[in-house]
Amino acid sequence: MSKLITRTDYVWGSIVFDSRFDEMVKCISCLKEKRQLGLTYRNPYIVGGNHSRYEHSIGTYHVATLFINACQKFKEYFEISDMDANAFCLSALFHDLGHGAYSHAFERFSNTVHEEETISKVLLLEKKIDTLFGVGMCNKVISILRNSYSIKKDGNYDISETPDLAFVLSALMSGAIDVDRIDYLSRDSLNVYGKTKDFTDIFSYMEIDLVNDAPKIVFDQRCIPILEDYFLTRFRNYSDIYFQEFTNVLDKYFEYFIRDNYTKGEITPDLEESRVDMEIKNGPYKTHRAKRSAEVIRGEGHDSILIRSFENQTDLNVFIAKLSSIVDLDDYYFSKIIRKVVIYDSKKNNVLIKIGDKVVDFSEVSQIIKDRISKEIISVFVDLNLLEHKFEELEIRKKDLKVTIKKIKNLFNSSIYEVEKKFLIDPSDMDKIANLINSMSPLDETTNIDLYFSYPNMPSEISIRLREDKEYTIKLPATDSTSLTKRQEHTFDKDLTQEKFLDKARYILTENGYQIDGQIFKSLSIVTRRLKCELKIKYSTLEVAIDSSEYTSRVRKDTDQMIEIELKSGNAIDLWYFVESIREKFELVDCHDSKYSRAIQKTSI
Repeated sequence: MSKLITRTDYVWGSIVFDSRFDEMVKCISCLKEKRQLGLTYRNPYIVGGNHSRYEHSIGTYHVATLFINACQKFKEYFEISDMDANAFCLSALFHDLGHGAYSHAFERFSNTVHEEETISKVLLLEKKIDTLFGVGMCNKVISILRNSYSIKKDGNYDISETPDLAFVLSALMSGAIDVDRIDYLSRDSLNVYGKTKDFTDIFSYMEIDLVNDAPKIVFDQRCIPILEDYFLTRFRNYSDIYFQEFTNVLDKYFEYFIRDNYTKGEITPDLEESRVDMEIKNGPYKTHRAKRSAEVIRGEGHDSILIRSFENQTDLNVFIAKLSSIVDLDDYYFSKIIRKVVIYDSKKNNVLIKIGDKVVDFSEVSQIIKDRISKEIISVFVDLNLLEHKFEELEIRKKDLKVTIKKIKNLFNSSIYEVEKKFLIDPSDMDKIANLINSMSPLDETTNIDLYFSYPNMPSEISIRLREDKEYTIKLPATDSTSLTKRQEHTFDKDLTQEKFLDKARYILTENGYQIDGQIFKSLSIVTRRLKCELKIKYSTLEVAIDSSEYTSRVRKDTDQMIEIELKSGNAIDLWYFVESIREKFELVDCHDSKYSRAIQKTSI
């Protein structure tokens, strides 16, 4: 009888091996230096994530033993031989043996598939495996690994007509449930969030039932909350850990470092993670980009990286069209990253729930998981350090570099679909800008005179205004939470006397809970000379207004010069192009305040 050995695991507690499996554990010792989450532990926005694939593999073995024990309930359908049970547990122990340095980060660009590498490495252990577990055991393990890979990759699997262990395994994996995922979701959640997750109870709710005269794995309805937690945890972990924005960026710098610092012959799954770690820390660095990548991975120089994430491909395409008009999208300093994961799809996955005599798809009864739950993470980044180095190589003037970097920063800080832009301009540029716009389309001139009223300690979000004896307006925050503008606006025509208007203002404000102590008095005037026109830019119509405003309060006077550009119809890209063409010639300062807010700031009311 084999001797039993107990190992302690921080997720599952005591894990028991017989001496044969303990010998096999020694064969995966190379995974001790390979981090389960790759470069995640280098991500400054994530705490933890430094655990190894060795720990995960032992944990997966333990979950496999729990699965085998749970399948004993199916004795009326099939018996699980020792050889089948051992083969499955060995496949769990070996399943990550083929991972390269930094796991999936390495796999994404090295043209290697860790599942295929795993099979190759298990074949090298054939003599040892068959000696300890019996002739043919290695082939059984490889068969399980190949079937698991086929299901994960394509959803394809061979299922026997008579239920057996392979039948149960394939049915679970087709529903995106397996011993590998159960361990890494539990282990990663504990290491990153400090939360213990145990999804092994899923096994206790498995049943075999006939569905359309064919045997199927179904789950008792009491399992619904556990399954919901399982799929939501996967969704959260992919969004916030595995495909977190900066983790994706670090993966790209890792690719830069490996490609630039090693020969093709060295870029194999056998490249040791400890060697890569040492050379990231100390060099040598064969290229400037390798050195820069090592700095970023070490946590240095992140302020020179501009990152932008997108909700969809359309937004990405708009942004890239703008960026490509500023600078060539050279892979040396620019990268586009798209990661996609499907957590549950009722057309592909197959999780069946038994409620009484009925069997239905999980998505039909879950209050959380519906037909499809998926996530697409889309982002781009530009490394300004590498951009500067590329410009130096191309002998581009520093002045041009400075202008280009400023444009890129403006773009990364702007909204994707802006329909209006407002800028402060230098007074000395006022006439020059007006002449430029007038050469494109004649400018019409108007003058607006706005009088603003106040009372002692009036909140800044309130505005009481008279425009040129034409219109009275009261603006204050909306009380209706469904309001799109988040403001109430009350307008009265010019026939109202100023005295009656101020009485109405007092009434409206009091009704909305504002306490008015003292008189409402004229506090500010704004006189604006406006030059305005409509421009046809490509397929769009823009309204351009150039304003010179004079602010007069009871304390002092001041002025502002502004240009406002609004997209009236057409494409937001045309607005952006036009704004950038003006930026090239003049110093524009983004302004997000109203004239009233600017007047208050500048005249110290």
